[in-house]
Amino acid sequence: MKLNLIAAAILVTLMSQVSFGTTTDGGMCLPAGRNQIQGHETWPWGMEAPFPWRGIQGIWMANVNGCSTYFTFKNLKNSDNEKILQIHEIDPTTCTSISKGAGYEEARVVTAVMIGKDGTYNMKVHSFRESDVIEANNKEYSSSASNKVVTVMTVNPVKVPTPVGTYQLYKVSADPDDVCKH
Repeated sequence: MKLNLIAAAILVTLMSQVSFGTTTDGGMCLPAGRNQIQGHETWPWGMEAPFPWRGIQGIWMANVNGCSTYFTFKNLKNSDNEKILQIHEIDPTTCTSISKGAGYEEARVVTAVMIGKDGTYNMKVHSFRESDVIEANNKEYSSSASNKVVTVMTVNPVKVPTPVGTYQLYKVSADPDDVCKH
């Protein structure tokens, strides 16, 4: 029991070192809402779908501790013509940048290092077929779910190798420059 309390204290300390999901000035956050798929506690890690480069560009929202956080994703290519995902985390109440970074794809997962004024964290973006997510959660399968894609991000402080947070992403707009118009 004492070991679990120590582990919980360490996790809280680590999470406090990663700044996302709140306003940068300590103000109120934009409450999460929208049409979201809820109740997925298990993700089928290792069964990622091919990364959706054509559909990833735009504005995405995550519910982090009851608050909305926006991420803009832009597709770029480096000098070797390799795909790069430029990511900006935006505070939706002030429209200010919280962190930014760039990621590359490896084994169907995009990995990015995000840098902000409050610290640095790793972010991974995964995509799964909804049917695989439903199966992993032992829920009743619906054939209409088979072609839909669920996008998830994991985050962790740079010096911690395992994710300390997993959040489902929801697309808000296909235009990444439209972030403060919502």
